[in-house]
Amino acid sequence: MGWIFRRLWRSFRLFLSLPLLALRAVLKSVIKIDLLVLEFKGPVPDFTETSPLQKLIAQKEPPLSLADALKALDEVAAHGGPKGVLIKLDRAQLALIQVQALLRAFDRVKQAGIKISVWGEGLSGPALMLSSAADGALGSSLGSLEFLGVRVRNIFVHDLMGILGVVPLLHRHGAYKSMADMFTRQSMSEAHREMSEELAQDLHDQILAPIILGRPRDREQLCATFDAAPVSHEAAVEAGILDGVAYRDEVKARAATLAGVEDPEKARALTPAAYLARAKKRRWRASVWRDLPRVQVIDIRGAIKDEADARGCAAPLVCEAVDEAREDKGVRAVVLRIDSPGGSVLASERIWRAVKRLDGEKPVVASMGRVAASGGYYAAAAARSIVAHAGTLTGSIGVVSGKMHLAPALRRWGVSVDGVQVGARAGLIDPDRGWSEAESEAVFRELMHYYETFLKRVAEGRKRTRDEIDAVAQGRVYTGLRAQGLGLVDQIGGLRVAIDLAAQHADLDPTKLEVERIWPRPSRGLAGLLRGASAAPLGASPYVSEALAALEEGLALARVGVLAYCPLQIEGIS
Repeated sequence: MGWIFRRLWRSFRLFLSLPLLALRAVLKSVIKIDLLVLEFKGPVPDFTETSPLQKLIAQKEPPLSLADALKALDEVAAHGGPKGVLIKLDRAQLALIQVQALLRAFDRVKQAGIKISVWGEGLSGPALMLSSAADGALGSSLGSLEFLGVRVRNIFVHDLMGILGVVPLLHRHGAYKSMADMFTRQSMSEAHREMSEELAQDLHDQILAPIILGRPRDREQLCATFDAAPVSHEAAVEAGILDGVAYRDEVKARAATLAGVEDPEKARALTPAAYLARAKKRRWRASVWRDLPRVQVIDIRGAIKDEADARGCAAPLVCEAVDEAREDKGVRAVVLRIDSPGGSVLASERIWRAVKRLDGEKPVVASMGRVAASGGYYAAAAARSIVAHAGTLTGSIGVVSGKMHLAPALRRWGVSVDGVQVGARAGLIDPDRGWSEAESEAVFRELMHYYETFLKRVAEGRKRTRDEIDAVAQGRVYTGLRAQGLGLVDQIGGLRVAIDLAAQHADLDPTKLEVERIWPRPSRGLAGLLRGASAAPLGASPYVSEALAALEEGLALARVGVLAYCPLQIEGIS
C-alpha cells in the first residue's frame, strides 16, 4: 500500500508541476548558461553541516562543501550545460585529500570537452595541484604562493607533566606507536622520526606530481622555486607555474574567454546550488514511477568515544545507525565514511562488531577521509572493501595502555589521599597511586591481549595471516597510497569510488540509486540542534590547544583503560 500511495502522491505533484516544467524547458533553450562558478572560502567542509536550528537563524549561505562541488562537477560532466567551469579559491584551505577528489572530477569534466579555469588568492600546495590541472591557472594581482613544504610534527608534554607533578605510567607495543612518546619523551624517537620522514616525503611527492604533470617542469627547478618562498604570483608566472595574474573582477571574463563564450563580458554564470537544484528536480521526476535502491553513507568522525553524548564519534550512536541500516530493507549497501584518529579500543571493537554483522547481510565499504588510523582503521577492518585517498593517513595498528599518576601533583597543592581496599588490585586504575611491578606486568598483559585482538580483526578482514599484519602494524602510520601497496587498502579514491564499489558489491547500477547520508550525533536538546560544525582539519589546532588536548587524552586513559589513537599532526597538506 505504501508503494501505491507514494506513486499516486508523486504523480499528482508531477501533474501540478507540468506547466512550470514546460516554462523552464523553454527558458533553458533560450537562456544558455556559460559558466559554472565554484567559490571556496577559508576552511572547506567535506559536507554541508547545517542543523535545522542553524538554517533558521543563519544570516548567510553556508560555505561551499566538497560534496556539493563534486556533485556539481559530476553533473556538468554527465549532462553538460555550461561551456566552462571557474574555480575561485578565496584563501581556500583545501586539504590534500579534498584536492585529490576534485582532480578526479576534473578529469571527467575535461573528457566532456569543458574548459576549467582556476583563480587563487594565495595558493597553498593542494591549491597549486588544483590550478596546475586546470586549462587556465590565474593568481591574484598581489598574491604569493603559500606552499612552504610538508612538515610532520608531534607535541611533547613530558616537561609540562614534570612541572605539574604528573607521572605517566604507560605501556605500548610497537616502536612506531608514538602516542606514549608525547608523555614520556622530549623529542621524536629514532623509529618515530623514520616514520615521519617517510610520510613527509610521500605527501610532498603527492603534491608535486600533479604540478609537474600539469605544468611540465623539471622537478629540481620546481623544488628550487618553492624553496625560495615566498614566491609572488608574478614570479610564478615567469616560472611557468601559473598562466597569468588577474584582479578579482576580471576573472569571470578571462574564464569565459577560455571557454569560447562569444561575449565574455556578458557571460552568464550559475552557482552550484542553482545547478544542483536542476539536477535534484530531474532525479525526483525519475523517482515518480519507482523507488530507487539506497546506498547509505554513515559518518564515523572524530575521536571514538564510549559515551552516547560524547563529542566526536559516539560509538553507541554509530552502532545504532549501523543496526538500523541492517534492518532497513530499502538500504542495499552501506559506505562508512571514516575520518577519525581512533580512540577507545572497546568502543572501536563495538563498532567493528556492528559493521561485521551488517556486512554479513549487506555489503559494507569503508571510505577513508583525512585520517582513518588506529581505532579508525579498527572499525574499517570489518568492511568488505577499503577505499582511501592517496593522501589519507591510515594504519597505526597498535594500542596504548596506562594511567597518569597524579599523587605528586596533588601533594604540591596540599592534597593527600588515603583509604582502605579489599582485593589486591582494587586501586589499580586510581590516579592517586602508582603501580607495583606485578601490577605493571598485568597491565602490559592486558595491552598485548588488545593488540593481538586488533591484529586478529585486521588479518580476518584483509584475508592475511597474523604475522603478515604484525609486520606492517607496530603502530606505524602510512599514506593511503603506501597502505594500498601493503594490502591495508584495496583501492585509491574518494567517496564516489566507494559508493560505486558498494553498488557493485550489491549488484546495483551506480547511476540509478539514491545516496543517503547519516551522521550519528546527539539530537536531543539545544546542543543537539546547534551541533553541526565540521571537524577542524588535521593540524589546524594551535600548539597550546594541542598540548591541552594531549593532556586530555592522557587523563582519558584512566577511565578508558586502553586507547587505539594516532596523534600525528601534519602541516602543508591543508
